[in-house]
Amino acid sequence: MKKSIIIALCFLYNITGTFSQTGSDFDRFTRTVLPDYSTYFEKAQLSESGNLQLFAGSQYTALNTSQQETIMQELFSVWKDSLIIVYHGSIAEVWGWNSQSRIFSRIDQMNPDIQSSPKDNVVIGRPRPFFLYFGGMISLNEQKNLNLAINTRAGFYLLQNRWDLALTLSAGRTGNIEFSSTGYANIGIASRVHFPIRKIGVIPHIGFELAYSSFGQTNSGFIPTVVLGLSWFVGVGSINIGINVGETINGAGGLTMFPNAKYIR
Repeated sequence: MKKSIIIALCFLYNITGTFSQTGSDFDRFTRTVLPDYSTYFEKAQLSESGNLQLFAGSQYTALNTSQQETIMQELFSVWKDSLIIVYHGSIAEVWGWNSQSRIFSRIDQMNPDIQSSPKDNVVIGRPRPFFLYFGGMISLNEQKNLNLAINTRAGFYLLQNRWDLALTLSAGRTGNIEFSSTGYANIGIASRVHFPIRKIGVIPHIGFELAYSSFGQTNSGFIPTVVLGLSWFVGVGSINIGINVGETINGAGGLTMFPNAKYIR
């Protein structure tokens, strides 16, 4: 068990380092991808919040909507980790993941002369800094010990849409299905790395949790576990399933809500 936790921690560290290289991603994009679209875009830059900004010429505006969507779909196949904002004339188009149509499309359009700054922080599908989770858990081991619990999780993203940190709390009862049961409570801290599959709106994750467990009137102590799971985003929340692998294997399912979430038309 200790080896599995160490491996998971090393994995999280390496993945987090990779995700933070937005500058090198942009350099690679402008060097290897943008030249193929120089007919339509005169230059590119990154906004302060990490969104890709493209400045279009007359060739782009001459295209119909379908042709523009084709070009943007091609760009999103390479640039996956932020919105793309296209500026032309007095218009700024915001392109990104549309949680309703489940594809990358134009989700907003504005006049930058009216706005004091580009609308970089458009809230769509997944990027949510804070979240609340409510769920339930059930497990049954080979000794016929049944575990029923409710659990909650409150946290925030340390790295945009990729790495989170949360306080966890669960309470329930456990015992042999043929005898009596005992109440317990766990409080801990959990951290997960997410791997968005944007085309289908699903995000697998892997992480770890360290919880202090109080069992009945006697046993208590810290319990480390490896956390594996899957989230499916629906509207302004997500449906979650997952398992905790430690001294025992527990399965859980529930709903995550984002207090600051909004629909984008």
